[in-house]
Amino acid sequence: MKNKKIIIIIIVFIIMLIPVPVQVKNGDTEYKAFLYKYTKIHRPSSESSTGYEDGWKLEIFGIHVAGVTNVYVEALPKISVEELNNIQKEVGNNLAKYRENHEYGNFASCGVDKDKNRVIIELVDNSKEEQQWFRNNIYDSKYLLFRQGGPYYAY
Repeated sequence: MKNKKIIIIIIVFIIMLIPVPVQVKNGDTEYKAFLYKYTKIHRPSSESSTGYEDGWKLEIFGIHVAGVTNVYVEALPKISVEELNNIQKEVGNNLAKYRENHEYGNFASCGVDKDKNRVIIELVDNSKEEQQWFRNNIYDSKYLLFRQGGPYYAY
């Protein structure tokens, strides 16, 4: 009788350790079990030079135990605001030239962020594939920072 109780307790404990994966809207994946929650972090971040922050987080009984989050901010040599404005103008010119022969509706806006020393490109679909497409077809620079944007409509 005592052995059966021990076996049942061990089985219940093992079941409490089995995680269930849950996809979160912000891009993270959570693995939830009764005793713990492990989160694989991959979410959009306007602070990151890659556009995403990555990492992991472990909680036991709802208490944060360990984790690391990488924001990936590249230290680029500072360029002048005039040079950033020139990059923005070139993006606009290249976009206009591309639109003369092709339809392209993924671009939302473009602006200069003086504090971050970057040209901010907002895309309707801000996936890695669309960012790479933009770099290959419209303009490529290490000073571009992509964000989620639009679509914007004027009424």
